[in-house]
Amino acid sequence: MLICKALISYNMTHTVNDEMIQFVNPIKEYLFKMDNWYLYELKLFNNIIYSLTVEEALLFSRTSLKRLDNFQYFMEFQHTEQHIYLNLSTLCMEYEDFDAAKNFAETAIEKAKKYTLVYEKVCSEMNHAIACIKLGQDLQAYETIRKNMLIINYLDFNSLHSHFSKFLEKFKIEVEI
Repeated sequence: MLICKALISYNMTHTVNDEMIQFVNPIKEYLFKMDNWYLYELKLFNNIIYSLTVEEALLFSRTSLKRLDNFQYFMEFQHTEQHIYLNLSTLCMEYEDFDAAKNFAETAIEKAKKYTLVYEKVCSEMNHAIACIKLGQDLQAYETIRKNMLIINYLDFNSLHSHFSKFLEKFKIEVEI
């Protein structure tokens, strides 16, 4: 319930706000108290990444990624691992740490390719391209964004299209689609 309330709060402005952070504080406190993380805790962490500071997310991610190896034979492992990297990338972009966002997105792309996660690969490539543009590093990034926005549009992922359109607008990136 707390995660749902936090997401509703986030979706209103597409920015991390105090109300959202307050909703997930009990979850954050629960995770800090836990000595052993299982898949449940890993998913909780993954779902609240957006409400953490970059420092908190990196602290939690070290713990979570170490624990995640214990579950590599579970079906949920591949999605959880890939989503953690993708969400860390998105969080770093929110705080305009584009170098870290690019690095996490690269890992997320590798994981998505490894596990054949098409939707996740598209999202990871979008994050990577945005970070590269903001860092002034990759001329192909605009083409990557254009291609992936066309894919998102073709597959009728309207909320994802809207999310990335707002993200592109937020970072003042214009791409002809």
